[in-house]
This record gives sequence, structure tokens and C-alpha cells, in this order.
Amino acid sequence: MKYAELNDESLVMLTLSGEAAAYEVLVVRYQKAVLAAAQTVTHSAYLAEDAAQDAFVTAWMKLNVLRDPSKYGGWVCRIAG
Repeated sequence: MKYAELNDESLVMLTLSGEAAAYEVLVVRYQKAVLAAAQTVTHSAYLAEDAAQDAFVTAWMKLNVLRDPSKYGGWVCRIAG
């Protein structure tokens, strides 16, 4: 199955069912946006990288509380910022 062709909602649901590769696609898809959100707050490329990584880990751990899986991108960016 090609996860890259799936929408965010499908990727979130697959991740929740144990498909780690689906979450990888979400990370790659939103990496630049999350990094930009973190850099806006930290004003440092190095700190932003750490904050972005923390945001993705936090989002993964709390994915089950995301009410609208289609809004994953905005949600993870808010976590980073």
C-alpha cells in the first residue's frame, strides 16, 4: 500500500491501528511546516529542530485525542509553536 497517496485522516487512522509507516508519511508531509512554526517561536534553527521533533513525538503519543484527523497538519504545527 502506498501511504503517500492517502489523505491525513486515513494516515492518522492507520497510525492508530499500528501502522508506523503511515505516521512516517505524516512527519515527512509536515516537516517543513512544523519546523517553520517552531522557528517562529525559538528564533533558532537548532532549537527549532529539537522543538519540531518534540512536537511530532507529542502528536504521536496523543494522536488518539485528535478530534478531527483531517486537521492533523494544523494540530501538529500548533504543538510546535
